[in-house]
Amino acid sequence: MPTWLRARLGGQPFIYDAHELFTDVPEVVARPAVRRAWQRVENLIVPRARLRYTVGPALARLFEERHPGCPFAVVRNAPVGEELAAGLAENQPPAASSQQPGTLLYQGALNAGRGLEALLDAMPQVPARLVICGEGDLSAALRAQAGRLGLLASGQVEFKGYVLPAELRRLTAQATVGIMLLENVGLSYYYSLANKFFDYVQAGIPQLCIDFPEYRALCQQHPVAELVPDLAPTTLVAALARLLPDGQPGAHYQRLAAACQAARCEWTWEREAHTLRQLYEEAVGPPAAVPAAG
Repeated sequence: MPTWLRARLGGQPFIYDAHELFTDVPEVVARPAVRRAWQRVENLIVPRARLRYTVGPALARLFEERHPGCPFAVVRNAPVGEELAAGLAENQPPAASSQQPGTLLYQGALNAGRGLEALLDAMPQVPARLVICGEGDLSAALRAQAGRLGLLASGQVEFKGYVLPAELRRLTAQATVGIMLLENVGLSYYYSLANKFFDYVQAGIPQLCIDFPEYRALCQQHPVAELVPDLAPTTLVAALARLLPDGQPGAHYQRLAAACQAARCEWTWEREAHTLRQLYEEAVGPPAAVPAAG
């Protein structure tokens, strides 16, 4: 709202960049009065935007259904491929061995709806380690749950807390499987396209991923993930067993890893940035020329 007011008062174009369906995130859905207030804000400013875009086709269609006559473009939050590729040669995961179990990596907020409680419940039956990078509303509760399950004392689960970007890229490249789980607790999650999905692909590691529309559509292009229909611990255990039989990458894992190598060349910010530049040029004109130094 302040940005729209500033644009209107200054006679400047207003751009609506929707990284999520904010009115349907779990924290807002649970508070009806707050949700209604944000819906009124959305209904006011979306039709007044000169350019509108979001992170995935499914969300774009949903916005267009909510706001007829207001087209939404798609600009995905893919990582910069060149920067990540430069560091991968230094950070390749260690060769698999019968003595060294695979490593599962979760990166992101430790909040409700991320499937972390179910994943911890599954871990006693998974012959692999789990590294969790991030903090959030459930930080204390998840650590307590892991403690009750004996996962901290055994070293099977490690909470890294907040991790700097360079260190996170290193940890991701050294992991065996990425974790991309969500609960269907609102349309924003159901139609999401999380940054971590692309981060795992760029790192070349297959992932355990919830079978929501955007992830399913991308996996139809390149099968980079083991998709799961629900977050029941038995479902997660079975899916991880397909990826890591006896805790080590199997043939199925290797097929997904090969798909990651193909997809990482396509799903990059370099391609998305080209789309974004075109959208802005169409909306507000090409960038002004920079005067030559005198």
